[in-house]
Amino acid sequence: MQDVKNLNVSRPRLRGPTWMALAASVSLVALAGSAHAAESGADFTGIWLNDAPSSVLATVDGTPVPLNAAGKSAFAKVKAGLKSGKEIDAVKRYCLPEGVPRLMQSAYPMQIVQSPSQVTVIHESHHTFRIILIDGTHPADDDILASYMGDSVGRWAGTDLTVDTVGFNASEPLDAAGLPHGEKLHITEKLSRSGDGRQLVDLITIEDPEFYTKPFTVKASFTARPDLTIEEYVCGEPHRKIAKAVKP
Repeated sequence: MQDVKNLNVSRPRLRGPTWMALAASVSLVALAGSAHAAESGADFTGIWLNDAPSSVLATVDGTPVPLNAAGKSAFAKVKAGLKSGKEIDAVKRYCLPEGVPRLMQSAYPMQIVQSPSQVTVIHESHHTFRIILIDGTHPADDDILASYMGDSVGRWAGTDLTVDTVGFNASEPLDAAGLPHGEKLHITEKLSRSGDGRQLVDLITIEDPEFYTKPFTVKASFTARPDLTIEEYVCGEPHRKIAKAVKP
């Protein structure tokens, strides 16, 4: 697993921008990002739709998710609770953020905007966004504010982007089935374009010694959808009928 915790360039942390401020900055970031893309060929800018959205995580090699004893116990408890109604899926009930990696498995589109110093991922689902600081460093453990998205830094290797994320809260499971995680969750992603460039692949490696015996990897794949735009998503109110967005 690549370690990008000790990259030698530190940047100010941007925390909690409003959606209005984020929307106002998108066009400026896109202009800067186009120059970066032209220089490096590393261009993920655009609208992407998941090829095979799923509510349950599956490993890329088809092996069972490597839960340890504590993980099996926690997973069984949540599954039984969801089935009986004693547990609820707070993402659906209270419109809480899905978190990573669940958000990357969403059926709703996402938009990537990039500049030399930052990659911003705007998700239609729950109007959630991720900020990935390029060649940045994580704050000290005591300074990280635990969150659903975690604290992300990234590094380009040619046209591939490695993203290292820590600092998660333990409020929501890894998927809708209830796979648990703790506050030591560490996620490493490798994003790359494939085929004719219209595909984006995200290999997501999950490491959490509290509930798993070893790291495991899941995959999300996306198709470029320039015909789509990010629409309003408000829980409890009508929003996009996602089945209509499956084909261009």
